Amino acid sequence: MALKLLLVDDGEVLCEVPLSLDASMERELQELMEEGLSLLNALASSFSHARRLQILAEFLKGGFDELEFSELTSRLGLNPKQIWEHVKALERSGVIERRGWGRYAVSRLGATAVLMVGLSLHRMLRVLEGRFP
Repeated sequence: MALKLLLVDDGEVLCEVPLSLDASMERELQELMEEGLSLLNALASSFSHARRLQILAEFLKGGFDELEFSELTSRLGLNPKQIWEHVKALERSGVIERRGWGRYAVSRLGATAVLMVGLSLHRMLRVLEGRFP
């Protein structure tokens, strides 16, 4: 059986990603190794830290609205210095962006990554658990 992901827009298949490796993918994997690993590394560091996920969750509660740093620290009830370090790390990775003095928002890349990594992975795992108990 060959599992694959399809990115479909209004019935048109935009992208097909196999979930099992074969020899035909060798060139594409090499390109990923050469070009895509820095972005993958930045996103992985953002999504692999519990505190950074907690910060992203605060943005999600508002539907990706802008948040002031002071509001973020108030909601989280944590040391502002610690939050600042994580906000800067999220900003460096491109997941959030500065929108003015002390205001931040999830970037387009960040929103897309949250949806792709979080929501899609959750849904796919539930489907696969049902098919392969």
